[in-house]
Amino acid sequence: MRITVVLSRFSPASILAQVPESSGSLWTGLRRTKKCIGQKITATCTNLTSFEWTDGSSTGTDGFVFQAGQPDNKNLDQNCALFLASKTPTVVANKGTYYAASYEDTGCEVGEFSEAHLPRKILGHVCGKKASK
Repeated sequence: MRITVVLSRFSPASILAQVPESSGSLWTGLRRTKKCIGQKITATCTNLTSFEWTDGSSTGTDGFVFQAGQPDNKNLDQNCALFLASKTPTVVANKGTYYAASYEDTGCEVGEFSEAHLPRKILGHVCGKKASK
């Protein structure tokens, strides 16, 4: 089942409330900025400045909460980010602990998740919508 969530204001709580499964990942439209592609965390490419919203409906860094140690740009090719939605505060997958309502950088094309990663499988995407008056 793929879900689509449309928001006029980014709120982790509003996303979590609409996820029907116990846990999974969502695309929310975060992409690494051009100046930070191929970069690890630096003074100019921080966890707040390395990413931007792609759809033009959102600005700023509210909601940019990354997992501990993220974004790490492993292999220098993790130019997108996934949001972990979970009914519990943490999810154990592939021998790691992941925290709900936070991001992890990843490649922009993620294939099927292995059995060990199923608690983090991609459930769908979140779309932004400019707020009306």
